[in-house]
Amino acid sequence: MPDQVSVRIADNTHVSEARRAAVRMAQALKFDSTAEGNLAIVVTELARNVLLHGGSGEVLLQPSQESGSPWVEVLALDRGPGINDVSKAMQDGYSSSGTPGTGLGAVRRLSAALDFYTKANEGTVIAARVVSGAPAKAEKSQTTGSVCVPIAGETRCGDAWEHQDESGKRLIMVADGLGHGPAASDASQEAIAAFRANVHKSPKEIIEAAHGRLQKTRGAAVAVAEIDFARQVVRYSGIGNISGAIVANGKSRSLISHNGIVGHASERVQEFTFPWHQDAFLIMHSDGLSARWNLEHYQGLQQKSPSMIAGVLYRDFKRSRDDATVVVTREARAA
Repeated sequence: MPDQVSVRIADNTHVSEARRAAVRMAQALKFDSTAEGNLAIVVTELARNVLLHGGSGEVLLQPSQESGSPWVEVLALDRGPGINDVSKAMQDGYSSSGTPGTGLGAVRRLSAALDFYTKANEGTVIAARVVSGAPAKAEKSQTTGSVCVPIAGETRCGDAWEHQDESGKRLIMVADGLGHGPAASDASQEAIAAFRANVHKSPKEIIEAAHGRLQKTRGAAVAVAEIDFARQVVRYSGIGNISGAIVANGKSRSLISHNGIVGHASERVQEFTFPWHQDAFLIMHSDGLSARWNLEHYQGLQQKSPSMIAGVLYRDFKRSRDDATVVVTREARAA
């Protein structure tokens, strides 16, 4: 599976760069020719939209695969004036910048899913999903979304994350290798390997397994959460500067991690239990994001997809001098 790709958009050359990145990703995922062309058009139009309406911004390409159907989620992020009327902006022939006005209409037609979050004078995030072959059933109710990108200038991200659903539970790990670049990536990938080998164990036991595997690396900050939807509880264990929070009923509850470095020095690993609510979100992120976010600032955002929430938090709270990962998950909702 190819890594997530980030393209900074500041001029027309970056629009072309985003399109080329989309084609490479489609080919790596073995998209059929129609889907490859659709993805190229969607990315081009969204990158142009960022440039025209935001002045500058970023396009993220997130690859994945569900039920045998590969897909790419495109997040277009800007800090422009926002979209006054989303439904009007989606109509062919409408434009607020003197262009033909067909871009967002084309994105809507070529995407399996499309969503917007816009706020006056704070910008817009657009999420579009392009699927090769038959769309996966899981697209009807997205439960987990993420952003995971390296610091500018690096091709490998020192952060990593993984999740596993089984028997009414969801297990999630976020790892942040010390520093950035290949050595940090090696550390975080060892943590992910420990996660995959121990998915039937508790968060505490997974952290302990990762500690053994990471001794040959520079080490990492690691946190693991298990959401038990039947019992409505979250079990959480973390070492280092991974932030976790449960957001429900307009309130955010921070989860507890201890100081230390997995693979080297750490306090005794502990596991904590917190209440869960069926309408809650679990948000976990590396220190590439500031922890000063507050979802209450974003009216209506909690009704959007996890990917949209992850994209907004990344846009507004990323730190430019580190890799950045944010994972947002919720319980599946009825269609």
